[in-house]
This record gives sequence, C-alpha cells and structure tokens, in this order.
Amino acid sequence: MAGWPEREVTTHPPLCLACAPVSARLCPHLRGKVVAVRAGRVTLDGVYGKVYTRGKGPDPVLTEEKVVFTSDWRVRWTVGGQLAATLLDVTVVDPAVLGMGPAAQEAASA
Repeated sequence: MAGWPEREVTTHPPLCLACAPVSARLCPHLRGKVVAVRAGRVTLDGVYGKVYTRGKGPDPVLTEEKVVFTSDWRVRWTVGGQLAATLLDVTVVDPAVLGMGPAAQEAASA
C-alpha cells in the first residue's frame, strides 16, 4: 500500500499553478508547511463541521468539530463548514515545478 499522502483527507481546495506560490506566501495556515501534490483522482466524501448529538431538552448539543464521512450516520447531525475530499493516485511534486523558485519557497516557509 502506498504511503502518505495517498488517501489523505483534506479540506483545502485545489489551486492552479499560478495561485500556488501566492497562496503559500499569504495563507497563514500554509506558511511553512507547503507540500505540492498532484492527485489523479479526488473523491468528495465528507464534510468538516460541528457534530451535534441529542440533548436532554429540545435542543441538540455540540459534541465536537471534525471530518464526518457521508457514510457515517452522524453526518445528519453535522453542520458542515467545508467539504472534505480524499486524494487518490497522488504524486508529490517539487515546488520548483510549480514556479516556486527559491525566493517564493523561502517566503512560504517564513
């Protein structure tokens, strides 16, 4: 079986080649943690959101925030905030191939 990032579940949307260096530099969640991958297949199979359960009264109770797959019964009790996708047939790509030269790579990791 292939290792990471095969079957990685992500809530990050795909980027075009022109936007990748800009996103890596400007997005605080990506800063210093950029990995470029090319996915052969992507399966939208869940949501990231707030999972609720039945409370003692009439209102549901928040239990956690997490990715819930569409096959999980709790998806009906989840208020989704982001789609979740599983990446398949994945290849790690050198950032230089994306036009992220040394300066852009350094800015992305700062």
